Amino acid sequence: MNENMWWLYDGMAAVVLIVFAVITIKRGLIKGIVSCVGFVLAALIAVSVSPAIADSLYGTAARNANVKELNKTIENNSLVSLLAEEMESMDYGLSVDEAKLGKILEKSDDYDQDLFKFANNIYGKKVAEEDEFIPVLHTAYSNITRYIVGKRLNKYAAETAAAKVLEKPSLFKGMIPLLLEKEDHKPASEYICDNLVDESYKYSFRIITLVVLMAIILVFALIMAGSIGRNDTMEPGVGRHLFCGFLGLVKGAAVVFLIAAAIRASVVYGTKTELMNEYPAIDRTYAFRYVYDFICGLK
Repeated sequence: MNENMWWLYDGMAAVVLIVFAVITIKRGLIKGIVSCVGFVLAALIAVSVSPAIADSLYGTAARNANVKELNKTIENNSLVSLLAEEMESMDYGLSVDEAKLGKILEKSDDYDQDLFKFANNIYGKKVAEEDEFIPVLHTAYSNITRYIVGKRLNKYAAETAAAKVLEKPSLFKGMIPLLLEKEDHKPASEYICDNLVDESYKYSFRIITLVVLMAIILVFALIMAGSIGRNDTMEPGVGRHLFCGFLGLVKGAAVVFLIAAAIRASVVYGTKTELMNEYPAIDRTYAFRYVYDFICGLK
C-alpha cells in the first residue's frame, strides 16, 4: 500500500470501533457483557498461549526441515565464491583470486583485518581506509547471509538474519569455519538455524497461531453471546447505552488487534525481499501503528 494512503488504516480502525459500539448498544447489556468478555479472553488467551504452541510446532517439524534446506544451499555454493563476488561488487574495482582468498579465510584469526589487508594488497596499493572498508565488508557478510538463508527459506527469515549479521558481524565470523567445511554441512546449517533463523521462524509461527486461535475464540464468543436471550432491542436509559457503547469499543479494539496481527502475518509469510519496510504507511498513522508495533514486539 502507498504510504500516502496511511489514513486508510486509522479509518479502518475507527470504523471497526464505531460499528461494534453501535451493534453492542442495539443488542443489549447482557449480550454485550458476554461477548465483550469473550473478545477480551480471546486476545489474552491467544497472546499467552501462542508462544508455547509456536515453539512446539517449530521444534517438532520446521527446524529439521530448515536444516535440510540450508544444507542444500550450502553444498551448492562456496563461501569463497560468494565473498569474492561481494568484494568485486564493492566500489574499489577489485579482481579477487579465489584461491588466495580461500587460504586467507582458512588461516585467519581476524577475518576483518586479514580481508582488509588482502583487498589493499591486490594491486599493491591501498584502496580504502580501514574505517571505510570494514563497514562495507560487514555489509558483504550481511548480503551473503541473506542469500544463504533466502535461497530456500522464507524472505522474512533472510531479512532478519541479514539484519542480525549487520548489527553483530561476529555472528557471520562464527560460521565462516563451518561454511568452509567441504564434507559435512550440517554444523553450518545448525549454526545458522540456532543463531540467525530460529527466532524469526518461531515469531512467524507465533503470529499465525495467534491469528488462528483468536479468530476461533472470537467466533465461539459470538455464538455464545447470540444464544443468550431472545431480546435484541436496545436497553433503556442513557447510562446503559453509554456502557454498552464502551463494551462495543472494547470489542472493536480486540478486532483491530486481530486485523493488525493478520497484516503482520502477511509480512512474515510474504515473498518480497524488502520486508523490513513492508508497510511504511503504518508508521504515519495516528493510532494503528501502536497496535501494529505491539504485534511486532511480541516474542
